[in-house]
Amino acid sequence: MDPTLSPSRDSPRSDLSCLRADDFVRRPALERYLDELRSDQDCRIVLLTGGPGSGKSAFLADLALREPSCLCHFIRRDHQTPLQSGDAKTLLLNVGKQFSRCYPDIFATEQVQIEAKVVSRRVKSLGEVVGAKIGSLIANPFRATSIAATVEVEEVEGRVASVEIERLIEDGRLLPVADLLRMGLLDPLTKLERRGSGERITILIDALDETRFSQGPDDAISFLSTLPELPGNVRIIATSRPDAAIADLLRRDDVRHIPLDRGDLHDENSSTMSTLIRASTGN
Repeated sequence: MDPTLSPSRDSPRSDLSCLRADDFVRRPALERYLDELRSDQDCRIVLLTGGPGSGKSAFLADLALREPSCLCHFIRRDHQTPLQSGDAKTLLLNVGKQFSRCYPDIFATEQVQIEAKVVSRRVKSLGEVVGAKIGSLIANPFRATSIAATVEVEEVEGRVASVEIERLIEDGRLLPVADLLRMGLLDPLTKLERRGSGERITILIDALDETRFSQGPDDAISFLSTLPELPGNVRIIATSRPDAAIADLLRRDDVRHIPLDRGDLHDENSSTMSTLIRASTGN
């Protein structure tokens, strides 16, 4: 991937600075533990859980800012940060579009190209010539769709059209979740893995517990809980408050759980908070 490219061209990354204070104190014990799990060949999802004030969002925001290649989806329903919906379609559209900007060559190979050429000397008054007539076309929201049609007619009395599309689906939200998953994540990950370059994609999803505000059955937690087997070149790092809704997610064999109230991690967070309080009070 071109190191100058990052998912920051959408709003998500530019908004992360508000989640991480300028005097943010890094958490080396948590970072080491996370690095170990990211290296686990059987791990695909790492779930960090902790209550309010445990530093989940700040930690993930810091990771995103330190690793610009991460694909980010920070779910928010408050008045301080822009809304990132907790439904699966919004998640996939957001992550998939970031992925396509970071690896345009992978998505470019998926372009649909339709070419047609019609040559006719004359089209009479009741006649009709159409270069390409398409009944239904589903546009992939993560790639370009190219249609080229040429109609050459010397005399025209009737009707001539280069392209006709009876039904065009452009809005990605009208597609099933399974199609968005395949188009925006699974197929590109497979192509990237076949390159043999060893590149790995990291997806950061913050505040899964906020999906309780999402309408409809396809919330992000249910989506992650029922994901098919993922390629080995992706790691999803997600955060949530302890919640009964994540029980099914934790049952997955490829999920690794980091409870931030665990002894050493809790102590590290307490020490971090103490450092911040001393710095803010000047003591």
